[in-house]
Amino acid sequence: GTKEEGEAIRKENTQLFDFQNVTDLTGALTLRELIALIHASDGLLACSTGPLHIAAALGKYALGLYPPMKPIHPARWSPLGKKADYLVLDKNCMACKKGEICVCMQAIRPLYVAENINAWKK
Repeated sequence: GTKEEGEAIRKENTQLFDFQNVTDLTGALTLRELIALIHASDGLLACSTGPLHIAAALGKYALGLYPPMKPIHPARWSPLGKKADYLVLDKNCMACKKGEICVCMQAIRPLYVAENINAWKK
């Protein structure tokens, strides 16, 4: 993400970058460098963003996290590719359109995400 997105992430998730295996690259890479990083990676986990679609286009494992809300739902914006997939809560919700915290995104539990990532390795 951009430098500004990194600042927002640090503000909302103060401990995220404190983990030993997390490196903050927000605002640090050019597009060319980001594509090279994705190319060198085994896969990518992201919301519906350009990097997710780049990973899918490069044939990497690409797992997208989506809210069940039109027009940003995965039926329209999921990554395309043989190794691409997505996770979304099976319901129709518009609550976060009103500026609320997206409980549907929070309902995608980290353990469920980890199980999907570990399935890539099989």
